[in-house]
Amino acid sequence: MEELFFRYNPHWEKEGVTHNYIERPAILQTLTRQLDNNQVIFISGLRRIGKTTLMRMLIDHLIRRKNVPPEHIFYISLDNYLIRE
Repeated sequence: MEELFFRYNPHWEKEGVTHNYIERPAILQTLTRQLDNNQVIFISGLRRIGKTTLMRMLIDHLIRRKNVPPEHIFYISLDNYLIRE
């Protein structure tokens, strides 16, 4: 299970992990405003519409602009069959 966690969170081991994506400032701003609410936020939608990319954008934003330590950020995709076990 630990190996799976590290696979989903490369920012834990590699400094400056960057992903190629088109910036989406409006949606990113909406998400960052919600982070201060101390509530769980679910992002759902059809496959291949950008949910994972959105999460990567948010992780990059938190590390680079908000100086959140990478080890304080945990990401996992709940549709992975190994998680269900």
